[in-house]
Amino acid sequence: KGLLAAEKVLLGGRKDAQSEVIVITDGKPNFKYATHNAAKKLKRGGARLVFMPIRTFSPSPFLTEWATFPGKENVVRVKAGLAELEERMGEWQNKLVVSTCPVVYSPILAAHQAE
Repeated sequence: KGLLAAEKVLLGGRKDAQSEVIVITDGKPNFKYATHNAAKKLKRGGARLVFMPIRTFSPSPFLTEWATFPGKENVVRVKAGLAELEERMGEWQNKLVVSTCPVVYSPILAAHQAE
């Protein structure tokens, strides 16, 4: 359901911007087939999919398959689980921003520089 909701949100996005979908999950999907189809549809539409599993479980080939290629770069694992994520939230946020936003644009900074 999350990927389908992301697709609806992206319909209202800017046409000149790269669409990014970050999936934060605590486990395996309940509906593998539906998730597979939704991920495929989003990628066909040009969205970049990044998965962030928040728990320790064996490497799941379906996550790297569903993530945008190369899967190893688009699956960001928090191996120690939720406690690690909460403890080091700033580091994880920075890691996601750096990996998903090659150029960061700030309208406030741009307006200030234009003055």
